[in-house]
Amino acid sequence: MFQLFIRSQILFLIYSMDKSFVRINFTAVKWDLNIAYSMWMIIACLGLGVLYAWVLYFYDSKNSSSLNSSVRNILAFCRLLLVSILSFLLLEPVVKYINYIKQKPILVMLVDDSESMTAMKDSSELVVNRLYELEKKIENEYQVDHLFFDRFLKFSNSKDPKFDGDESSIGGALREVKSQYFNQNLAGVVLMTDGINNVGIDPQNVAENYNVPIYTLGIGDTNRYADLGVQNVICNSMAYLGSEFICEVELKADKLKGKNASVQILMNGVEVQRKNIFLSTNQFFKEIDFALEATKVGTNKIDVKLTVFDEEKNAKNNSFTFYIDVIDGKRKVQIWSKMPHPDIGMLRSSIVSNMNYDVAVKMKQFVVDDQLDLVVLFNWFSDQSQLDLFENLKVKEIPVLCVAGDQFNSNYFNAGSQNIKFKSMGNSMNSALPVLNTEFNYYDLKEKTQDINQFPPLISPYGVWKGFSQNDVFMYQKIGNIETRDPLWIMHNENGYRYGIISGLGIWQWKLTGYEQNENHNVTNILINKGLQYLAVKENKKLLRVQPSNSEYGTKEVVTLQGELYNQGLEFVKGQEINVLLKDDQNKEYQYTMSEKGVKYSLELSNLKSGAYSYVASAIVGSQKLTDYGSFVVLELQKELMNQTANFDVLHKIAFKTNGRFYYPSSMDSLVRDLTVSKLGKTQILDQHKYSELIHFKFLFWVIILILSLEWFVRKWAGGY
Repeated sequence: MFQLFIRSQILFLIYSMDKSFVRINFTAVKWDLNIAYSMWMIIACLGLGVLYAWVLYFYDSKNSSSLNSSVRNILAFCRLLLVSILSFLLLEPVVKYINYIKQKPILVMLVDDSESMTAMKDSSELVVNRLYELEKKIENEYQVDHLFFDRFLKFSNSKDPKFDGDESSIGGALREVKSQYFNQNLAGVVLMTDGINNVGIDPQNVAENYNVPIYTLGIGDTNRYADLGVQNVICNSMAYLGSEFICEVELKADKLKGKNASVQILMNGVEVQRKNIFLSTNQFFKEIDFALEATKVGTNKIDVKLTVFDEEKNAKNNSFTFYIDVIDGKRKVQIWSKMPHPDIGMLRSSIVSNMNYDVAVKMKQFVVDDQLDLVVLFNWFSDQSQLDLFENLKVKEIPVLCVAGDQFNSNYFNAGSQNIKFKSMGNSMNSALPVLNTEFNYYDLKEKTQDINQFPPLISPYGVWKGFSQNDVFMYQKIGNIETRDPLWIMHNENGYRYGIISGLGIWQWKLTGYEQNENHNVTNILINKGLQYLAVKENKKLLRVQPSNSEYGTKEVVTLQGELYNQGLEFVKGQEINVLLKDDQNKEYQYTMSEKGVKYSLELSNLKSGAYSYVASAIVGSQKLTDYGSFVVLELQKELMNQTANFDVLHKIAFKTNGRFYYPSSMDSLVRDLTVSKLGKTQILDQHKYSELIHFKFLFWVIILILSLEWFVRKWAGGY
């Protein structure tokens, strides 16, 4: 009876949580009652109830003489039940119930939300409306999820696309859908796009490893019109004052055979070069190099302008604007090691990808030079001489990045003057996977978390690192399937002296994995250069510091300025007003005030037009006026304007490789028929395990009240006291 009562209460609780959920998905409930003690304790609880009832109603002469036998039996049963329940609750019983639910096959409607879709906007919006109609027709067979993408996959409560993305990553969106729906009942994907993929991984490579069909719906115009445009510009993002740098302009022309065109290069609004070209074929392509000179320190605007012909339908791709940062001097970095290793090549190639660094590898004759900005100590601390070199670098305040490998000797390392120490657990090595510390805030790489956490393991010295704070940990170690709190990568600031430690060898494999994931080395290059940038930065002694979170932003991105304000005692100043005077490249000025957020000040700027911006931040502390300066660039990303010719060929191939089908907008009815007839996937029954302490069930309170009330009523009715 007690179990039956609990069963009914569990069903009532589940039903009251979400009635619609129960109506649609609820199949059955299994439950079990567990206690943390021996089952013999239940008999003890009943025995305690029997003893209490006997003493109260049979042993006590007052109750036994004033009440007749039937009444005493009823009252004794009530008291037995009450005491047994209360004592049983002291055993901390837990109710485990398994809820079985039905999950329909999931069909993902993946819609391209990029700007190129506006070339056929009426058609795009019509097809989106047809997809909503499709959802109504198949909602009994499928759970339909609507997702959008441009450069990234976007989850939104709205089902209406904006078609405002400035880049398209079909491959990245398909890969993210596969990742997000891993271990779920994904049955298929309906991909609506124009087939233009201008960033990220090739979607055909992603399709090769897809295990559900992709039904592609082609939107746009595949016809080629007369057009001359800039397809791409390859140029370094920075140059050095007085140096010559090369800009490679890629031109593409269709159906303009026999025409003469010109390519004009303007730097800061002034024409610096012009070249004439003859369009010799109807499908013309040419790469043109321009040798330009860096004559002005700071941000320089460069415009590429092409001839515009009357026959062209798309004139937006006849110009291209980009910016180059001209700086005065490189930072000198050296990699020290006594033996070659693949990691050294990987580190060097990643560092030289940033033109701000001049890198040299030294295998002998290590010299502590005041001109050095940073030294990478690879597989270091194997003898006393290496410890002495580290101490000399520390005295000279030259930051270091130490890579601890199989030659790392903790005895020499611990003899150093640094705070961080290592307690070795023998001479063995661990295979440690990287796990990014999401609380690390010295620099931001959270958007690369998924890529980094998929990197292969490093061979790390087995032991315990000490003397650092958890905020210093950039990456933790994952041993097998266990995420530990042992650091794999530390970035530490010790009284103004910065140094980092990578605990392991094999980082060269990260570069290969990064390329396999994204078909470029951007992740590892950013990973290394962000770390070096943090280590090599000179300690800022200014009392007012205002910096942008990035040096470049897109026109649709929010520009964030972050500020810090200190008094003469280097104590953080709260509640002070920091004014920002922003100036664009047309010398138009804007006034803003930063708002306080915790121990920082912040200013968010949106809807800024493309161009180069500079700012002056000012604040008054006491009687002293403090100022800081900075700049950033807002770019209008033009990839969606470069090519507006739909590419249905790639959509055919994606569908073919995944056993799906390609459809034109006019054949939407065929898509509906295929989805309803083929019945992709099967409904799955999933189990949800839930645990609740019995004492939290509210019905027990009312049961106890009912028993007490019944006992009180019977005693009064029988004339007892």
